[in-house]
Amino acid sequence: MSNSKLSAREFSMWEYMLKDLDSLNGMIFSFPDKGATVAIMEEFPGSRMMLVSISIADSSETKFKPKVGEYHALRRMFIDNEYLKIRTVFSEEYDPEIWARNFANTL
Repeated sequence: MSNSKLSAREFSMWEYMLKDLDSLNGMIFSFPDKGATVAIMEEFPGSRMMLVSISIADSSETKFKPKVGEYHALRRMFIDNEYLKIRTVFSEEYDPEIWARNFANTL
C-alpha cells in the first residue's frame, strides 16, 4: 500500500521543470481515472512533431497524486530523455487535452 509523495528536492525539481515546460509552450494533463499523466510539447516551435512523456501510477498507490505523476512525466521528458516523438498537425481545431486523453485511453 504505497502512497508516494515528493521529497523536498523532487518538489523543487518539479517546480523548475513545470516552469520550463510552460516556457516551451508545453502542457501537462492528469487523468486520475486512468492513473496517468501525459506531458506534451512541440519538438521545436512550428514543428509537426510532438514530444510525449507519460507517467502511470503503480497499482499499489492508494490515492492518485497529480504532482507525483507530473514530476515523473517531466523528469522523463527533460532529464532522462524518455519520450515518444509523434507526428501531429497543430491547428486551431487541435485540442491538446482531448489528444492527451485519447493517448491515455490507449494505455
